[in-house]
Amino acid sequence: MATARARSGVEVWLRLVFPAAVPFLVGVLSVHVLPVPVVSLAATGTEFLTGDAADVVHTGGLLTYLSLVLFHLTVCAAAGLYYLWQMQSLPDRLRRRSMWLAAASLPLFMLVLGVAYVLLPTSAALSFSNVRQLLNLANQHVDETLLLMLTFVPIFGGLFAVACAAAKASSVEAELAEPMESKWRDAFAKRVQVLQRGFYVLSAVLVTSTVTVSLFFHLPVELAVDDGVKQAINAYAGGLTVFWGTIFTLTLLATFAPSALALVRIAQRHEGMVKSRAEFRGWLRDQIYISAPKQLRTVAALLAPLIVGPLGNLLEKAAGG
Repeated sequence: MATARARSGVEVWLRLVFPAAVPFLVGVLSVHVLPVPVVSLAATGTEFLTGDAADVVHTGGLLTYLSLVLFHLTVCAAAGLYYLWQMQSLPDRLRRRSMWLAAASLPLFMLVLGVAYVLLPTSAALSFSNVRQLLNLANQHVDETLLLMLTFVPIFGGLFAVACAAAKASSVEAELAEPMESKWRDAFAKRVQVLQRGFYVLSAVLVTSTVTVSLFFHLPVELAVDDGVKQAINAYAGGLTVFWGTIFTLTLLATFAPSALALVRIAQRHEGMVKSRAEFRGWLRDQIYISAPKQLRTVAALLAPLIVGPLGNLLEKAAGG
């Protein structure tokens, strides 16, 4: 019995939870496989501010980044607690399974991230090492351990929220596994609503993730006094922001798509048991699938992590920054 339950839990994790980590793996692998050079600006340090002016600018940038990291971690913690709170209302067996999936997913996601960065170091070089190199060129020799913490603590917060979201989403299928003929439609609509709310919450987490990484990539910009170097760093940081914003958008989709498709399969099976299939399909179409306001909100939430970075750059340019 225990072995069967463990096997079932592993199967659910692989089918409904692990897909949330796939976009990150694809992103890291694509950077490693495709001919993306690990760029190194040919700068001597004279293109950057020096002395007290450099220290003041760098300190201001770090304080802004730290403030955003604290806000991001708060959003991650609130989102994770929201998903854990939702799990408390599940039946005992399902609650234990969901909690186990969340607890197991966080270290496994961290392990996947660590192994990917060790075996495929190009992504780490593009996202971390080059920023450190630029700060060193500006004589801002930030302790590498501190810089790693400033980079990976926000990632840990995001992974915590993603792990809890995927674990909660995986419970939706099991909640509808038993027949609910009398109130099936209400139960199904409630599960869809749970997925939608969870989707919006994780979208907020990944938006703050995109903004946080964007600010990190832009840390060296204000230290540059040479316009050419400043434009180069801006372009580089903007490209990285779009790349990771895309990964975060795909993560949002991958976290909830497996459970949403599972609900669709359940609905299709249920359709074979109802008397009026045409009326049932109409109900699904009007209430679940193509309700225009729901679709617009969903699309906006899905694309938010992708567009927030470029939108911020556009607003900065419009303001003359």
